[in-house]
Amino acid sequence: MQKLRSVDSALSFLADGYLFGTRRFDAVQTDAFRTRLLGVPVVVMRGSDACRFFYEQGRFTRSAALPPSITHLLQDVGSVQTLEGADHRDRKHLFVDALMSREALDGLADAVEDEWMSAAGGWAHRDRVSLSAEIPKILSRAILSWSGIAATPSGADERASEFVSMIENAARIGPPNWAARARRRRTEKWAGSLVVDARADPAASEGTVLGAVASKTSRTGAPLPVDVAAVELINVLRPFVAISRFLLFAVLGLRRRPDLAEAFRSGDESLLEDFAQEVRRFYPFFPVIAGRASRALEFDGHPIAAGSLVMLDLYGTDHDKSYWGDPEVFRPERFAEKGVDPNHLIAQGGGTYLDDHRCPGEPLTVRVIMRVVQILTQRMSYELPPQDLRVSLRTFPAMPESGVLLSGMAVRA
Repeated sequence: MQKLRSVDSALSFLADGYLFGTRRFDAVQTDAFRTRLLGVPVVVMRGSDACRFFYEQGRFTRSAALPPSITHLLQDVGSVQTLEGADHRDRKHLFVDALMSREALDGLADAVEDEWMSAAGGWAHRDRVSLSAEIPKILSRAILSWSGIAATPSGADERASEFVSMIENAARIGPPNWAARARRRRTEKWAGSLVVDARADPAASEGTVLGAVASKTSRTGAPLPVDVAAVELINVLRPFVAISRFLLFAVLGLRRRPDLAEAFRSGDESLLEDFAQEVRRFYPFFPVIAGRASRALEFDGHPIAAGSLVMLDLYGTDHDKSYWGDPEVFRPERFAEKGVDPNHLIAQGGGTYLDDHRCPGEPLTVRVIMRVVQILTQRMSYELPPQDLRVSLRTFPAMPESGVLLSGMAVRA
């Protein structure tokens, strides 16, 4: 396995952002290389073989794989993402059961549509609307009400602000990260109080996500500690707000493909799901995922010592020319041609939903993107005024520079 010549690649990682891996894979003509990041040896890999190697058979643990600045904002100690083996599988049932049923997919998509159309009624009276500011509020209100959590509109908006703070500051260091972690502690306190109340009156939250989290037990049969249950409740709510970026990118996708926007508008939805998948593949979400080898391993004939840090390049895999052919072209038709291979399309992780760390909210993300595209093309009219819609690949997580501004909005009957 080739080792990069540079002493340390940390500055190059910051400079190249999402393209760090791709540029070096192309340079060394291989899908795995060794380097150092802040002095730590690391193997970086991409592709379907790398995805299976990284996710399957418990080869890697998430423990000590990510900086605390990221862990405390996006996962936190004791959460499902930090567990492995039977404990992980048992906890993962909570999320799979809550988010992947047909009732959940339909119910949350309906909740998003209700909140979106309610907000859109007020947008028609404004000159411009920033979707980057509005969509997290819509998603927060939808997920809270669907989860059985009572909140005033202002309270739901405050939660949205807290979730956005966690997402946007996870990759930052220093005061911005510290402030976000302080806000998160307040969010955890709020979530903990919900768990305590739900346990005191189980009937009030029966059949809801809140009730499921509050009543979840460990494999020993003991209730989850309140602080752990609070973290897991946040792990249902925060990721749903995080997909606001995919919805911003869906607007850009419609701009790139006005022919498909017109097809959707006229009722031809044959490529609607493929469009949603291409949004997830084409646009940047999380750049990489990291793990530490749980034992001595071998990848493609190359040894990887126990405890070694390995990074799977999510963005690089989603833009691998050897599989996608034309990865820098936004072309939803590719999925109608070849289907969706879960080891090649890994915008939200790889592996299986229950046994591995693949995000169980992935089907829900696709469903919500599809529903919002239907709203944008069939229930609204709008314009994209002059603005900076460039997406910097040096910013984690990425989003359009202008936040996507809409004008001339009207709601259709």
